[in-house]
Amino acid sequence: MKQERLTISQQRVLDRLSVYLTNQAFAYSPAILAGRSGTGKTYLAKRITREYAGRYLNVVVNHLDELVRYHSFAKITPEEVARLIIRLCKAESKSLVIADGLEAILCAVAFNNERQPDILSNFFTTMKRTRDLPTPAIVIVQVNELLPPEILQNAGWWNDPNFYLLELTTEDKRVIAENWRVMPTTAEKADNAIEIVLSKYLSMD
Repeated sequence: MKQERLTISQQRVLDRLSVYLTNQAFAYSPAILAGRSGTGKTYLAKRITREYAGRYLNVVVNHLDELVRYHSFAKITPEEVARLIIRLCKAESKSLVIADGLEAILCAVAFNNERQPDILSNFFTTMKRTRDLPTPAIVIVQVNELLPPEILQNAGWWNDPNFYLLELTTEDKRVIAENWRVMPTTAEKADNAIEIVLSKYLSMD
């Protein structure tokens, strides 16, 4: 089966990440892969998992029960989320761990703590301070209205070498259009990769 060509932005992030993933160290700090919906974060993550023989985990799907064992979903704290990620990484024997699906939890934290606008920075601060993971680890974070890029800026991740922001440029849309055999003009009008892929099937109706 033919493997899709990475977008220019995905390839650029992968080139930077490869340095982190191949670095031989006794202990690692986690990397953050951030971006808006439909920029290709999960696709890139799963491709990295295959290429580096790693483990892909969707935290909400596979480990939510651990977070809601003692209280409700609405009362999950950023610190608890961070501790779970760290625990999962330390429990794995794979050469790489990728943790996805966090936006539902982090958005719930943000929504239920509107009076504490800086509360989410606790998650990123905890991740940033972690320096003792046995293997490389990538934490995927989807930015949106409840989880804006400003929070990441306030937490200092923009200037951290292990922070990677994935965007979707016009050139990227053209690559996706080529992968999915969609008209380039249609792809350029789309807001994200999901819309580009859907346009292929909608045109068949």
